[in-house]
Amino acid sequence: MAEVIKRETSVRCPMTTEDVRNINNLCETLIEAITSGSAGWDSVFAKQTAEDMKDVISDLKVDMRDWGDKNAVVMHEDGFCDPVNGDKNA
Repeated sequence: MAEVIKRETSVRCPMTTEDVRNINNLCETLIEAITSGSAGWDSVFAKQTAEDMKDVISDLKVDMRDWGDKNAVVMHEDGFCDPVNGDKNA
């Protein structure tokens, strides 16, 4: 019987557009590593687990991109951040 593992997390703010891009690239690297690392495995269970891991990372990548499109801030050379779409509450 398969056991379901649930994990809930949150995004630590402020996250810059560069942070989101870096996380997105990291997710892509992890997906590629899982794909190449699991190629040739004989175990169906291990292959399915690797595919599940790729699905989770793909979902994270999409969620981070969507969150970043709405919420990421731009870091200026002076170290201050401005919201990408303007913060009406600032």
